[in-house]
Amino acid sequence: MKFVPILAAASAFALAACGSGDTVDEAETDLVDSEAMSAEVEPVQWAYDGEGGPENWGSISADNAVCDTGTRQSPFDIPATAEVSQEGAPVLAIDWPEGPLVVDGEGYNANFNAPEGGSITIDGETYDFIQMHMHTPSEYLLAGEQYAADAHFVHANDAGELAVVGVFFEKGEANPDVDTLWSGITTEDETVTPEGATFDPEALLPEERDYVHFMGSLTTPPCSENVRWFVMTNPVTISAEQAQMHTDAFGNTARPVQPMNDRDIMFADM
Repeated sequence: MKFVPILAAASAFALAACGSGDTVDEAETDLVDSEAMSAEVEPVQWAYDGEGGPENWGSISADNAVCDTGTRQSPFDIPATAEVSQEGAPVLAIDWPEGPLVVDGEGYNANFNAPEGGSITIDGETYDFIQMHMHTPSEYLLAGEQYAADAHFVHANDAGELAVVGVFFEKGEANPDVDTLWSGITTEDETVTPEGATFDPEALLPEERDYVHFMGSLTTPPCSENVRWFVMTNPVTISAEQAQMHTDAFGNTARPVQPMNDRDIMFADM
């Protein structure tokens, strides 16, 4: 924790003590005591471990209360596709153009800004593509399996409602498109634009785009619910070294799985 003393008040206290006949040592002691009494403690910030870890997100701030009290929290262990509804999933259409790679460092992770004009439509309703980020290991599990990583493609409609497309990455061959992303990765709170690098989000999708759809939440504070999730059930590959580069930069960035509770999960065979 960091303490911020109110020096002016402390100095006045010390001078008054000296003037009343206290010794120099007594005045210095008074100064230290005054600083401690007037110190302000910085609030705990959320994190993936330690005092600000996931088990404490809901109590760090009143804004995060739903992290503890919500009933449709993300991530969770998604059942096998054969065990969920085979009908009723909304129709998802993806339109993500390629564009310059622009990376916003957040300290705890990095966001890859969406190229201009990207969107998805859900039963004909448009959601604009905002950014993509990754987690290592994967936040969601599929039929009990946790993957090396997952990517979340975040979208919003005109009303500010969110929809996220999720993609699993399993360990295997190196992914050249991930190498491009890592050329701009930063652990600082800054924007990086690697010269000549481009971001082609559709290149990160599997060839067969089957997905499960359900209602969930943000996986980081404030854990807001009513996020429309579309998680693709066929993974793409990432090498162990590529996954480790993300972990080396940011540590474990996966929120522990949450209760599935009684929520509808629908499978779409594309």
